[in-house]
Amino acid sequence: MAIGRRVVLSARFVLSGDSAIKDGCDYDAYRESCFDIEKLEFKADEKPTIFHIKPLTVEQRMHMHGVPSAIDGAWFALRCGLEKVDNYLLQDASGNDSALPPIVHQSKGDLGRLVSLDWLEQAAFPTDQWIEVAGAISRISEASRPLS
Repeated sequence: MAIGRRVVLSARFVLSGDSAIKDGCDYDAYRESCFDIEKLEFKADEKPTIFHIKPLTVEQRMHMHGVPSAIDGAWFALRCGLEKVDNYLLQDASGNDSALPPIVHQSKGDLGRLVSLDWLEQAAFPTDQWIEVAGAISRISEASRPLS
């Protein structure tokens, strides 16, 4: 067996409950592949919401593990690893849909570029969704499996 790890430079993450995923699709195979979107099948008439994510840097991982709670760590991972979101709709009080605006990043010195808090507030992702995305970011930030 070779020593080393598979490195994921970026991934397209689809939430496990996305209605565009075909029934009977093997989501576990997608997860085990470190989110190779080719492992998923989608319904012909629906587009999935795709979260473009990247792994955390060493500095970001060290900072994340030093935050006071797991929820704060997940929030930090989301801010560091989220690059773009496709097909996510916002609905106003009148029921009108609009596309989520492009992500706004802020430079935070050694921690790199983080998604701005104002943008995240506007996106208003449900808690279970942003925690699932943060978990995917954490997963691709760690060794996924041996190279052999």
